[in-house]
Amino acid sequence: MDDLASQSFPEPERAIMKATYQVLCEYGYADLTIQQIADEYGKTTTAVHYHCDTKNKLLTAFLDYLLEELADSVHNIRTTNPENRLKFLLDELLVKSKN
Repeated sequence: MDDLASQSFPEPERAIMKATYQVLCEYGYADLTIQQIADEYGKTTTAVHYHCDTKNKLLTAFLDYLLEELADSVHNIRTTNPENRLKFLLDELLVKSKN
């Protein structure tokens, strides 16, 4: 998620989405807090709440963000060979996101 390409999300919101991703990976959904996201983002909880009023809205925005990232990845595949498309997509989603 370091090379985020979503253009419909302004830079501060993309940074919040990256922070949300990192916190979800570390703590999971059940233990996720806005404070943890703010700490990862390097700002206050007020700054996070400025972009998303509630935790539920933040997580909904995060899912929208991930969906947009997936759509961007699919559109960037240059081959029409189904097997190669699948391999490329899995590399994009699973390998790159871990780095």
